[in-house]
Formats: sequence, structure tokens, C-alpha cells
Amino acid sequence: MNITHYPNKTDQQGSASALYDTLFPKKTASDKQEPARISLLDKADISEDALLALNKAQFSEKTQSLLKSSGEKIFRTLLDQSSNAATPSNLAARLDNEAGLTSQQKSEIANQISQREFDAFGKYAQQSPPDLKNYYENYINYLDSLSPEERNSERYKGQRELAIPLYEAEAQKQGEEPKDFNKSGSTSTLLDALREHDFNIEEKAQFKARIHNDPNIDSDNLLSLFERAQSVVDNAKNGNAHAFNRLEQIAFNSN
Repeated sequence: MNITHYPNKTDQQGSASALYDTLFPKKTASDKQEPARISLLDKADISEDALLALNKAQFSEKTQSLLKSSGEKIFRTLLDQSSNAATPSNLAARLDNEAGLTSQQKSEIANQISQREFDAFGKYAQQSPPDLKNYYENYINYLDSLSPEERNSERYKGQRELAIPLYEAEAQKQGEEPKDFNKSGSTSTLLDALREHDFNIEEKAQFKARIHNDPNIDSDNLLSLFERAQSVVDNAKNGNAHAFNRLEQIAFNSN
């Protein structure tokens, strides 16, 4: 799906006439059976502002269509890119659910899990003496970075709830005020809220107020991520071809 980038008012290239020809090309003999998209309107009577408004409407319609079909994929990707923390690959979930894995494949996946966990939090337990405060704190952050499927695997299910009081105890031992990990800062919380609106936020102020007023959400962090992701969607709706193409690439990327 490709949409031509039509010039805005500041563009020096193109004209209302050229834009009209792009939006409403001349009909060929094979098109005679189709009614004209605009009749009774002479080309000279359509202003550049009107043509640009039609262009914006076209982008808005196609952007909403993308959100309807691939909204979760689009927002998950944009949120991950905004936080510079892409969701790690599902590994434990593969061990649980993927039939037909050979012993060698299972061993390789288990080794990947061990290395990933060591890099994220396990290294703190290897210090002398072990830094358990950082161990548990980074373990919780690690769990929050996982996909819902990975967090619900046999390896990780329920571990966050167990780790929070252990972290709080270790932080207090070191004379620190523990972070409130009971407030969810996970993008999955934001995705749940977006899902209720089919990922098409029409009343942005109302949506942001709901997130801000939820006492169980780390609203400052999540609203910052939302603003960055939503700005791409808004730009696409408003006729920015670069933003629309970015959404389209995310939607149709099979990776």
C-alpha cells in the first residue's frame, strides 16, 4: 500500500493543478463505466487548500484502517522504540509451547535464557558479597521487559510478586527508600488501555487523564511513551507520508 506524498503549503514544487491530476486522474476508455469521483466541479474551481484537505482525509482513513487491523503491533513497536527497550525474544514460552524441539534445541534455548538472565540481573548475585538489592531490583525490571507470553511461562509466572517484597527488604537494609514496583510501568499496562479504544484514540486528553489518575500506574513514564508513539499516528492521520509509511512498514513487517 503506497500513498503519494502530496506537497504542503510551503512546498515549492507542485501546484493545485498537479495535485488535482494526482488525486483525480483522467479516465481512460476502460473507466467509462465508473462514475467520476467529482462531477460538476471544474478543476480550476478547486483550491489548493481543498485538495490538501482531501489528501489529509485520505491519509486519515487509511491510517485508521491500519490501526484497526494492526493497532497492537503498531503501538507495541512504537512504544518499544520510544523506550529504547525492545521486548526480548520469547524463549521460556518456546520451551513450554513449541512442540517438536530437539534436545539440542532445548539446550540451546536454555543456555540463551541463562545468559540473558545473567546479563540482566544474575551478575549481581555473583559479586562478593552479593548485591541482593540490585539483584532483585533488576530482576523485576527484567520481568517487566518480557512479553505477556514470556511472563506467563512456567519459568516466570508469579515471580514478580515474589520478588517485590524481597527487593523492598534488601533496599531497607541498605537504608534506602524502596521504589514502588506495585505501580505498573510496563508498556503492557498502556497497551491494555489502548486496546479498549481499538488503538484509535480520538479523545486524547480524556485518555491521558485516565492514565494519569490511575494510582496503580507509573503515569509519568507511560504518558511520555504514549505521547511519542501517538505523535507518529497523529502525523500519519494529518497527511505526513513519512509517518504513514512508518506505520505501514510496522504493520506489514512479518518479523
